[in-house]
Amino acid sequence: MEAEDLLLEKITSLRDEIRRLKERRFALIDEVTSLRQERRSLIERHKELIAEVKDLRQRKREIQEKLAELREQRAKLGEQLRGLLDQIRELRQQAMGVSEPKVSIASLRRRIEELEWKQQTSVLSLEEENELIRRIARLEALLERVIQIRKEKKQAQITLAELKAELNAVRLEIRDVNAKRAKLREELGRVKARIEEVSNQLDELSARIDGLKKEIEERSSRIDQLQQEISKLYEEMREAQAKLRQIREEREKQKVSAILEKKRREAEEKLKRGERLTLEDLKVLYGESSEE
Repeated sequence: MEAEDLLLEKITSLRDEIRRLKERRFALIDEVTSLRQERRSLIERHKELIAEVKDLRQRKREIQEKLAELREQRAKLGEQLRGLLDQIRELRQQAMGVSEPKVSIASLRRRIEELEWKQQTSVLSLEEENELIRRIARLEALLERVIQIRKEKKQAQITLAELKAELNAVRLEIRDVNAKRAKLREELGRVKARIEEVSNQLDELSARIDGLKKEIEERSSRIDQLQQEISKLYEEMREAQAKLRQIREEREKQKVSAILEKKRREAEEKLKRGERLTLEDLKVLYGESSEE
């Protein structure tokens, strides 16, 4: 096989290899573009999740602060409840300790009136009158005591009713606080679960983003290598094409030289035979090449 054929074959082979490497390079560029787009999308999602975790942690702190306030409120209500129960128990014990005379106020008043009427209308000795006065005084003292005991008992009943109403109000408030605490604890549980879920997603995203970064770097490095290989192949192909041109130019020169040499011999033969020479013959004989 001649050198020209070898060079043509080599150039064809180089072109095919360059085309193959370019196709691979373009494919890698498309992959890198896709990977970068995916990475940008994941980074945006990563930012969104970070913002969500920040909001969730803020909500978690708010719930914990509210729970602390409710715990304090519940403790104060508990103290208030115990105090009310103590007051009610004390009132009941006081009421049990007070003995009320088994006599009505009306009967005492009638008896006092009867004695006073007797004192005013009856003829009594001094001793009998003094005794009557003492009896009236004892009855009046008893009447005053009965009135005072009943007044205190009535007031105790009113106070007891007020304390019971306040006790019920405190119990309702405690129930409301407990319901709020239960609701907040439930929300806190959901928030904590979501924080854990999002944190796991962030870990997975970070790992994927790092993996994509590595893949992009590897493919980018391979793209650079392919570009270097393509550049070398182009250089090699240019060298082969230059050699091919050189061979073809040399062959053309040889053809032109052979034609000129033939024309020169023909002109010399004409000259020997004494024939008339053309301008072309003169140019060939005197070393001027034809423009043809």
